[in-house]
Amino acid sequence: MNELKINGINNTQTIDSREIAKMLDVQHYKILEKLEGTKDKKTKGIVPTFTDHEIVVSDYFIQDTYKDTSGKENKCYQFTKMGCEFIANKFTGEKGIIFSAKYVKRFNDMEQIIKENKFALPTTYKEALLQLVDQVEINEVLDKENELLSAKVLEWDAIPFINACVRQYAGEGCNGNFGLAWVEFKKEILYKHSINLNSRITRYLNETGKKTKPKTLKMLDDSEIPNAVSTIVSMCREKKIDISELIKNLGSGLDVI
Repeated sequence: MNELKINGINNTQTIDSREIAKMLDVQHYKILEKLEGTKDKKTKGIVPTFTDHEIVVSDYFIQDTYKDTSGKENKCYQFTKMGCEFIANKFTGEKGIIFSAKYVKRFNDMEQIIKENKFALPTTYKEALLQLVDQVEINEVLDKENELLSAKVLEWDAIPFINACVRQYAGEGCNGNFGLAWVEFKKEILYKHSINLNSRITRYLNETGKKTKPKTLKMLDDSEIPNAVSTIVSMCREKKIDISELIKNLGSGLDVI
């Protein structure tokens, strides 16, 4: 999700609202409520307010969609730099400061990528089509890999694989801090798939009478384990971490952490 996004409407660099949610440490639906308002109509959103006052919404927020691992299409928004600045003004204190620092760095990183010609903006319709074809081919390869991965997961206990990936992510992406790597993975899987872990843990403790909280993976349904695998694989890919050997050895008996 941390890739460079150039919006086709106005060639504007943007940040996905899911990443905005992570930067602000809130669930994604809270960002959607901030933009669109609450379903009970008690709180009016930014988008309808802009529309009522004839402010061009796409200068700030561009409606978009994404597909989760089940193939379901969900709503999200692309935030322009102006949109990020607008949202930053809504948060005061430490949260606002941290968010401002993060989004400014993301946009600076985008500018650097463009300057280094790692991502060239299309200047003609033909270039745009070729760029789109390249991206589609990349996505098709990744989708195929995830499909094969999910098939293997269904044949085998995936928890050792997830733990091994988190361990490698910690070593290469978190300076060896396994605890931090696990926190990042847990946040990603919970936000991406809208899992309310706290309610599950509370229900588990009440039903069993136990005092000790269970491990996160034990609280996932069997149908959610492939999502967890896909999530940690995507996290490693974003950090350019090679887990090809782990994928190759999936099911061969990896050590459990």
